[in-house]
Amino acid sequence: MKPQKKLNIRACRIFLIPFLLLLASFWLGGCSSEQQAKEDVPLVRTLTIKSDEGNKKSVYPGEVCGRNETQLAFQVGGRIIKRNVETGQMVGPGDIIMEIDTRDLQQGVVTIETQLKSAETDLQLAEENLKRYKALFESKVISKADLDALQSARDTAEARQQQIQECFLTSKWGDPKILILLSARW
Repeated sequence: MKPQKKLNIRACRIFLIPFLLLLASFWLGGCSSEQQAKEDVPLVRTLTIKSDEGNKKSVYPGEVCGRNETQLAFQVGGRIIKRNVETGQMVGPGDIIMEIDTRDLQQGVVTIETQLKSAETDLQLAEENLKRYKALFESKVISKADLDALQSARDTAEARQQQIQECFLTSKWGDPKILILLSARW
């Protein structure tokens, strides 16, 4: 047993001595005053300002805009098919700046024509129904409320027909922006 104890003590010495030396170096290294001196020194950036007379170039961020600028707006919507002026070109009152494709406007006129025919047919039907129901009311088959409802439907159909007819005449011969207002309503 004695040789085995000697071997264990030797093994302990081999590992214990370097471990103690390493521990002592860490402990002594942490107690140095250099680290505290580094922490006490504040870091400050300094800049020396000099007048540079030779370089008088100034750069400013921004956007260059025209002094007199006009926002363009069209009374009707559509695709631009021809541009008569270029950017920055001078224009006067009454100059044609751009031309818009009229297919949408023509299609709108056709739509209003169709709506007008439909409104005229509705009015004609309402008048015929009113005539029939007046005869039924006189023979006391229907009530006064039913007759009043048909009279109201006829008046509504007539008002709608008149409104669409006015819009049709205006859009075909007059101001085209009425066409857009009408298409937004219906």
